[in-house]
Amino acid sequence: MKLRLIRDAEAVALLDLDRAYNVIRDAYVQAATMGPVLSTPSAQLMRHPSAPMVAMKVKGAQLPHQRVAGFRFVGDFEAETGEISHDFQLLTNMDTAAPYAIVEMLTLHGVRTAITGVVALEAYRGARCDVITIIGAGRIAEHVVRVLRHRLNPHEIRVVASRPARAEMFAARHNVVPFASIDAAMDGADAAISITSANEPILFSHHLHAGITLIGMGGSHECDISVLNAADQFYVDDIDYACVSGSLGAWVRRGEITRATAQARVCGELGQVAAGQIAVSRTSTDRLFAIVQGMACCDLALAADIASR
Repeated sequence: MKLRLIRDAEAVALLDLDRAYNVIRDAYVQAATMGPVLSTPSAQLMRHPSAPMVAMKVKGAQLPHQRVAGFRFVGDFEAETGEISHDFQLLTNMDTAAPYAIVEMLTLHGVRTAITGVVALEAYRGARCDVITIIGAGRIAEHVVRVLRHRLNPHEIRVVASRPARAEMFAARHNVVPFASIDAAMDGADAAISITSANEPILFSHHLHAGITLIGMGGSHECDISVLNAADQFYVDDIDYACVSGSLGAWVRRGEITRATAQARVCGELGQVAAGQIAVSRTSTDRLFAIVQGMACCDLALAADIASR
C-alpha cells in the first residue's frame, strides 16, 4: 500500500481558491443532504496530567460524493518559545477504508476557515457587500482578506484588532483600512467577520445595527449573549459543535442559555441554506447573526481536492 505524504509547502502550491471554495461549499451541501457526514463523537480531545503542555484532538468525517473519508489530527505543544502545532488530515477510500494520503493542514486549515466564513457570508448576505469589517488581525484574518477580494471584491475592507498598532500593521500589509475601535469599525459596515481568540466578549448588541450580517467565528467567547438577543435571524453551521465551542458553547457552559433554547432559536444550518433547503429572506433592516465554527468535512474536502491534484 502506497501512502502519499503531502507537506505544507506542496499543499499550498497546489491550492486553487475557486476549487477550494467550491469543494468546501459542496461539503456543507453534503452535510445537509447526504445524512450524517461527521464522526461520532464529532471530536475527541486527549490530554494527560503527566504531559500538561500537550493537547491532541481528532475529528472524523466522510464525503459520500467523493467516496472519501478520514480523520484530522491536531496536536499542540506549549513550548517555552511559543506554541508548536501539528496538523494532518488522513484520507481513506470510503468503500474500502484503505488510507491513501496524509495532507499537512498547517496552512490549509487557515485557508479553509477563511473560505468557510465567506461561504457563510455569501449564503446569508448574497454577493453584494460594499463594506466589510474583519475583527481580528491574526493569521486566519490574512486569508480572509484574500478570499473576500477573490469572491466579493468589496469597495472597502476594514480591520480592527485588540491593539490598534497591530491593526495598522495588518492594514499596511494588505491595503485595508485600520480602525482603532470595534464601535467605529462596525459603524456603516454591511457585514463583519469576527475571528479572534478573545475569551471575554468584545461584541455586544449595540454592534448589531440594522441590516448588518455578523459572522462570529472565534473559538472562545467573543460575542456577548446580547448579540443573540438583538438578532432578527440566527444561524449556525453545526448546532452540535456550536454548543460546545465558541460563543454559543460559552453561553451554554455559563448557564446563559440551554442547548434546547439555542436550537429553537436557530433559523437553519449553513448546509441547509447552501443546498437551497432553507431560503434566507430578510428585510433591509434585519440583523443577521451566524456562529460558524467549521466542520471536519470541510477540512476533508479541501485535503482530498489537494491530493487529487
